[in-house]
Amino acid sequence: MTDYNLMKDFTFHERDEFTREPIAEKIIKLLDSDIEVSPLIIDGKWGTGKTEFCFKLKNLIEENNPNDYKVGYVNAFQADHANEPLLTLIAEVASFYDEKTTSERIL
Repeated sequence: MTDYNLMKDFTFHERDEFTREPIAEKIIKLLDSDIEVSPLIIDGKWGTGKTEFCFKLKNLIEENNPNDYKVGYVNAFQADHANEPLLTLIAEVASFYDEKTTSERIL
């Protein structure tokens, strides 16, 4: 089982054996462009570095984030058992907001 707490601080600066940072930078440019982007899927066999790449990409976006984008990570495989997969996504999006601030805006 993967320990995501160990990966949450991974960056391309500390380790990039497969020189994937340029790929991550291209993804960021695509996401930041005016092009309408549908779901982005990173597919590969077990052990090829998908999770590590995702955390590094997430951290790269947050490192230089002039638009204050909120970036989350959802492990579709881990959430596969959920009867309502949309709830997994909603929970991740909800985690971006401070409960007190959000409830004050609603009231």
